[in-house]
Parts: sequence; C-alpha cells; structure tokens
Amino acid sequence: MDELASEIKGRLQECRDNIGRPDYMQSPKPNLISRFMNSLGLGSGGSGRISGQYLAENKAQLFDDCWQPAVQFEKQTGMKGIAGQYNLPEGLTPKDLQNYSLLTRLSAGTGMISEAQATGRLDEVVAALSGRNPQLETLKYDRNNAGALNAVVNGVASGFNTSDIQCYLDGASQDASYTQTLGKVQGKLGKSLGWVPSAETLKNVETQMFPTTAPAGPGVKAAVSSGAGLPRKG
Repeated sequence: MDELASEIKGRLQECRDNIGRPDYMQSPKPNLISRFMNSLGLGSGGSGRISGQYLAENKAQLFDDCWQPAVQFEKQTGMKGIAGQYNLPEGLTPKDLQNYSLLTRLSAGTGMISEAQATGRLDEVVAALSGRNPQLETLKYDRNNAGALNAVVNGVASGFNTSDIQCYLDGASQDASYTQTLGKVQGKLGKSLGWVPSAETLKNVETQMFPTTAPAGPGVKAAVSSGAGLPRKG
C-alpha cells in the first residue's frame, strides 16, 4: 500500500474508533462546523455543535455512502465523457478520499488540528493525485487555500471532470443560455441532473441527448425515455 494511503487509512480508522464518544470532536467553533454539516445536508444536531454521538448517528452518510452523480449519470444514460477518470494512490478508494477530505475539514473546524495543518494534509493529497493525473495540473486555484484544496480532492473522489471542478472553484455564474439548456436537459430526464455541471459538460450532455446527426446510443434512449435521472444527495 502507498505510504500516503496508509496514513489516510490510519486517520480514518482512528475516527471510526472514536466516533461514538460524546466528547469526540466537540466544536469550539459552532458556526464554522455548522456550515460544514449543513453543506452535507446533516444540519448540526439542533444545537449548533456536533459530537461523536451525532457523528455516529449519521455514520452511514458520513462514511458509507459514496456520492458520484456524474459517474452514475453515465451508467444510467450510456453517455460518454461526462464524468472524470482518475488514477488514485494504491490502496485508496474514492470513498476513502471523500471521508478523508471531510474528516480533515471537520478536524480543523473543531480545533483538533489547525487550518495550516488541514491545508498541509489536503495539499499532500492533491500533490499525490496530480502526480498520477496530469490533467489536474491545469486547474487554477490557490494551493494555500484549504477550501480550494478540499474542492479538488472531493471533485476527484466524486468523479467530476476537471471542467466541473474548475467551475466549482471559480463559483461560475449561470447565464440565461445555461439556465435554458439545463431546463431542456432536465425536462427530458424528468428530474434534476444531480449536480451542477460546467457549461462545457452541460453542452456535452445536450449534444448526446439531442443528437442532430448520428443516432443516440441505446443506453441514452432507454434512460431518457424512462425518465431516469439522478436524485440529489440527502
């Protein structure tokens, strides 16, 4: 197993071993930790704080589910080139990366580690990923910003392509054309796409869903005609 993978697995196991303790990860920064928890659709336990007990109650969503909406979309529709394909360090799975990304940010939010330590840990993961996936080097963001590093790690783990990751990093606004195309696509699916794609990815989906020349593959036709789509997480 890769050395980084061993380190990540060890920290995740430590969290699992302690997750049921009421005093584990008590947050001295309730507003900060609430923001992280709310972003997961978990709320903050109603108290503005989290604890090991609260984490244990939500363990399935925190540690067991693997959210990869673009990957699932490809499988359900038969479309190609929508999700990102990445090589991970030996011994790690996409869910390991999602877990570690979350654990690192929660640890910083609860004061278990400093923001600088969180940044260093996430940067180490990004460096390892970039070494195996040169396409990640094209992303433009602040390598000293833990939030941006977190977005890259999560983007890779979630199977988003680099265009979608960059779109998230940029906080790109959606113009009228984008909104119209998204409505057209989701109208055909009969439900939400399941994530916020970049304009480039959305155009790719539209082109394959509404071909002007070559017929769509059987997977696309079957999924679209049956209204297959992707629910949002949570």
